[in-house]
Amino acid sequence: MPEPCGVACLNVYVPTGEYDVEAMMRDAQRRWSKAGQIRCMELATIVREYRRGTERRPPAISPVPVDVTYHEPVSQAAARVGMSREGFSRMFARNHGMPPHAFWLMARLNRARELLRAGEDIAGVAAAAGFTDQSHLGRWFRRAFGVTPGRYRSGLPRSQTCQTRR
Repeated sequence: MPEPCGVACLNVYVPTGEYDVEAMMRDAQRRWSKAGQIRCMELATIVREYRRGTERRPPAISPVPVDVTYHEPVSQAAARVGMSREGFSRMFARNHGMPPHAFWLMARLNRARELLRAGEDIAGVAAAAGFTDQSHLGRWFRRAFGVTPGRYRSGLPRSQTCQTRR
């Protein structure tokens, strides 16, 4: 996704322990530095190259939708596909590398970034992305991206936001 000030954000969700994440990040950074970009298919290749071991996971018994509304409770999503809440959560985490709540939180945060890039006001972004208020968005946004929504929207590089006073 394009970001302000020449920063690019690549989200790759992989199951914990199944990938050599540090090597994958070094390779992605090397390729980005060399070409100034990484195409989707190239990123997919990088991810495949750094999978540990050759064992394959068994196919999912029941479909686990990714495109469900991110405001939907996990129990509701599970019922929609005919699974228990716990079974749905386990299968979702196995298929997507994180539990449904974390996945949907990232979807909401990514939606917030889109709206902030479009110049929307922070309170409106919080409501549109499903956060209870502006401070709720701010806490999660800073945890995920290391910068406040206001700084992100203004496009200041992080190094400019951390200057110390003399």
